Parts: sequence; C-alpha cells; structure tokens
Amino acid sequence: MNLLIDGYYLDKPRGMGRYLQELLFAVATFAPKIYSISVLIPSDISEDLLILPEKINYIRKKRFPFPVWEQFSLPFSVAAGNYDVVHFPYNTMPVVMNLPLLRCAFRALRVVTVHDMIFFENLSGSNFYQGWGNRYRKFNVRRLTDYKTKLVTVSHFSAEEIKSKIAMVAQVIYTPVERTCPDEFGKRSVIEKWVGKQQYLLHIGGVSPHKNSDLCIKAFINAKLPDWKLMVLGMPADCHLAQLHAGNEAVTFPGWVSDHEMRALLGHAGGVLFPSRIEGYGLPIVEAFASGIPLLTSDCPPMNELADNAAILVNPDSLDEMTKGIFTLVNDESTRNLLVERGRLRMAGITSEKMAYKLLAIYGTGK
Repeated sequence: MNLLIDGYYLDKPRGMGRYLQELLFAVATFAPKIYSISVLIPSDISEDLLILPEKINYIRKKRFPFPVWEQFSLPFSVAAGNYDVVHFPYNTMPVVMNLPLLRCAFRALRVVTVHDMIFFENLSGSNFYQGWGNRYRKFNVRRLTDYKTKLVTVSHFSAEEIKSKIAMVAQVIYTPVERTCPDEFGKRSVIEKWVGKQQYLLHIGGVSPHKNSDLCIKAFINAKLPDWKLMVLGMPADCHLAQLHAGNEAVTFPGWVSDHEMRALLGHAGGVLFPSRIEGYGLPIVEAFASGIPLLTSDCPPMNELADNAAILVNPDSLDEMTKGIFTLVNDESTRNLLVERGRLRMAGITSEKMAYKLLAIYGTGK
C-alpha cells in the first residue's frame, strides 16, 4: 500500500501545521508494515521538523506559493508515482485531478481533510491574504466530487456544514495532541520573561473577530483578579489589541512563541480561555485537557461538542457571562478539580491510535 501525504505546511507552527504533525505521527506509528508512507515537502524544511523519519519517506520539491504547489507541482508528483492513496490535509485538492478528461492519469484514491466551512461565510478575511485564501478555498471545495474521493473532517458540526454546503459526507475524526503536547512541559523559567512568578490565564485567540479576543480581554479585566495575568496568544505583539491595552500590566501579548514556549505556557497556566465564536474544531480545548488545565470555552458548536461537560461553557457574546465564568474558573477550587478530571476522561476518546485506525479504514486498499 503506497500512501502519499501533502506535507507543505509541516513547518507551520499552528493550525494546518499542527494537524499535519498529528496526522503523520498517528499514521506512521500505527500503520501496518504493508504501508509505504511518503510525504511531499518543500525543499527548505528543516530536518529537525521531520516526524518519524525512520518510518516516513520524505520527498523534497522546490517551494512555491501554496496554490501553485497544490494546483501544478503536486499533481505532477501524484501522476508520476505509483500511489494507491493520496491525502490532502488542507481543505482542498488539485482541481485538475477532478477534470473528467484527465482522471485516468490520477488513479489513486483521494482523501481530503476539510476542516471547516468558515471560508464560505468569511470571504473578506481580516486582511488581504486571508480574504484571497478564503476565495481560493471556496472555489476549490465547490469542485470536490465523489469520484474516488473521501472526505475527513474534525467535528460533527463541520460534517453537518459540509453536507449542507457541498452535499458530501465526511467522516469525523477528532485530532489528538500526542505529538505536539507531550506529558512533560518546559520549565517555568522559559516563560518568566512574560509572567515572572505571577499566576496567569492563557487565552489562545487571534486577530480575526471570530476569535473573540477583544471580549475575552474585557471579561478578564472585569473579573478583577489582582494576583493574575492574562497571556494572549495567536497575534503579533504589536497588534491593535496589544496597543489598546499597552497601559495594563495584567494583560500581556508575547507575540509568536516557539513550540517549546507554547508547551511551557500551557503546562504552567492556571486556566485556558477559548471563547471563540466559530471554529471547525478548537485545538486549544484538547490542549487544555491534555495539559491538565481547567478550561472555559463557548457554549456553541463545535466547542461544546468537543468540551462536553469538561469545561465552563459560556455565551461567547455575553460579557457578563464570560466575566462570571472566568471568576469561577480562578476562585472555585472544586470546580477547577472537577474540570481537570473530566478533561482527563475526555482525552481517552481523542488519541493518536483512534485517529490512525479511522484513517487506515478510510484509506482501505486504495485505488
């Protein structure tokens, strides 16, 4: 069984990069010996980033902008290789592979991970790059067909959205964090440049309005927690929100952090705040569970689907509800302990092994 996976975003620290790392780790760890796993990556990706290189054959090609890579460079590699299955992990696949006149050149089974349908609604994005990317994804996703194509997605909410918008069925496979969120975390000294010895909550947000960072910061300030800091990740250290709160020493914007720093920030946090308005999945939820950290998130799908009863659930548009939830998260020890235990139990259903076996069942015998 010859499997090819598009590894373009292997060096991306969050989002698609994190998903790809978990995907490669799961499949390479649990695939039977009959599998030959190849991953196509840009030639400038560091050797240090390669996942299980003793089990995966990495094929390097010149890096191009992603649309050029996906629509031109990647199809040539697929056509030239004798692959049974090709997995596209980033919502889209080469349009040329679905053209009726050229299908005979691409006989492999296609597996596409469609993470969400947010780009159908948010075509403008928060900047030019995101707006253009949303239009690119919408154009390509509309051209997916059932011909030798199977869809994977990351939540039941996304599966319903996919069925509604493009009338295709997607298999739901939750994404674990066993590769990127290990049992041991970095020493606190790694992050003391931002928090010193003080206790802190960690908000993993972003510049996009749907990340809800503005309201989350306001709720933290309203909760009046004099001995606590709020660490805000997912945006530049000089972003608009950082400038807006520059005079408040209790709110800190580290900017872009390394994986090592991220693990340390998670491992030493007093709680994780993730009141996003819309997501395809919500990786910070699983990260909080895996780190044994109490969580506050949104009482709307897919966040409440993923968190279940293991988080304080709040209306992401209610400042008052979010403020009360943050206050409870910090001050109610029995609630904190209960959430950590429920998060641990929730993680039993979100593992690399489960992800691998579900993917292997989808790959089947290929072709």
